[in-house]
Parts: sequence; structure tokens; C-alpha cells
Amino acid sequence: MGLFEYIVKSTSGVYKDNAENRRLHRVGLQYGQKKQQESVPDINRKDLELAEAKVKKMLVVKQNFDDVSQAVCQEVGCIVSPTNIKKPVRIAQKMASDGSTIDEIKDVMRNTFVVNSDGDVSKVIEVISKHYKVVRVKHQTPDKFAGYSGNIVNVKLPNGEIGEMQVNTPQMIFGKEVERDARMILGDGLWERLKANAGNLIPGLGHRMYEVLRDDSIDGERLDIVERNSRIYYDRIRKISL
Repeated sequence: MGLFEYIVKSTSGVYKDNAENRRLHRVGLQYGQKKQQESVPDINRKDLELAEAKVKKMLVVKQNFDDVSQAVCQEVGCIVSPTNIKKPVRIAQKMASDGSTIDEIKDVMRNTFVVNSDGDVSKVIEVISKHYKVVRVKHQTPDKFAGYSGNIVNVKLPNGEIGEMQVNTPQMIFGKEVERDARMILGDGLWERLKANAGNLIPGLGHRMYEVLRDDSIDGERLDIVERNSRIYYDRIRKISL
């Protein structure tokens, strides 16, 4: 079974009959994607109203966010994705699922800067800090994120709201994002160039593996296999030439 088929199989299924699953009394029970789809959290009206208000505040400063992003790219020499603002219903679902308050959700409005190499990340962050107060920088390192690496920069916007700017390389985006999203961030030309140089690597498997790894209904043996393959996958993704 190839990695792609294994990951797809991992996203839903039935717990097999083994010692651990018998101990946990879950043999024959459903796990994974189907279970997640059946348990989409209900949202309450108050959370939805808070989310709608948050989106309106983001729309007020979106043009400023876009203008600053373009200025950063002009100074550093990089590209930036279109700005994405979450839909209120998705925000409210997140509040319901993990107990977040509206102000704890920092990625209501975000974009992604694409740099030539990891060495350019600090340059982008330095230039961002000339325009906005940087309130948090999170470096996602391969040892802690199953091989994935990325950078999250949260900034204080002119109206006091918090926006998110991610910074990453073309290779990481090509490996993490599904084709539609990766093309939107990278552009068709760059995506096609990466695909041509990727050999037999399947693009966009990263997020599939992430979804499996964060699903606590999947047994430990399967999670270990997916995490190991995630590290191998991203290591190969990094080596794609441009």
C-alpha cells in the first residue's frame, strides 16, 4: 500500500481487533473522518454574532493589510497570497469545538508570504515590524511538527485587531496545501514548476497527514506510522529544486 492510500485509509475506518483496542473497548467502533463529520459542533447565536462583528472589523482594515503586505514584498523581493478572512460560521464552530473566545482566534484574517529560502524568513519579519507591532512570532520546527516547518507572525492592526501573516517556502506550501490552495498562494507557474521537479512525490499530502495526526480517535500504531511518513515526506519536499 502506498503512502497516499494509507493516509486515505487512515482518515476513517473501524478499530481492528487487537490487544490495545480490546483493552479500550473500542473494537469495531468507527474512527476518523466519518466520525468527525458526524460530530460537527453546534454553534450558538452569541458566538455567531461575535464572529460576524469580528469579520466586520477585519474588513475595515483589510486594505491596509493588503497595502502593507505588498510593501513588504517590494522591499524583500517575495510574493504574498491573497488575504483570506474566515467566514463567521467557521469562527463560531471553532469557538464551540475548542472553547476559544473570539479574541483568542488570531487567524481570522491572514495571508502567506512566500520566500526563496528559510534564510529570508527573518528579513520578512523584520520588514513587517516596520509597519506593524508584532505581538507574536511562532516558529514551527520539524522536530515538533512531524517534519513540517513554518512561521506565524501575529500583528496588531490599526484598529487594534490582530492579523496573521505566515511566512514559508514554496516547497513547504506545495507539500502542505491541497492543489487548489497551493496554486492560489504560489501561482500556477510556480506550482507547475515544483510539480515538474517533484518526481513521484504527491503534492498536498501534508495537510491530510496533519488531519490524521490530530484525530485522537485513531489508534496509536496507525498514528506512529503516519507521523514517521510525514517526516520522510517533508524531508523529501524540502529537496525539490526550483
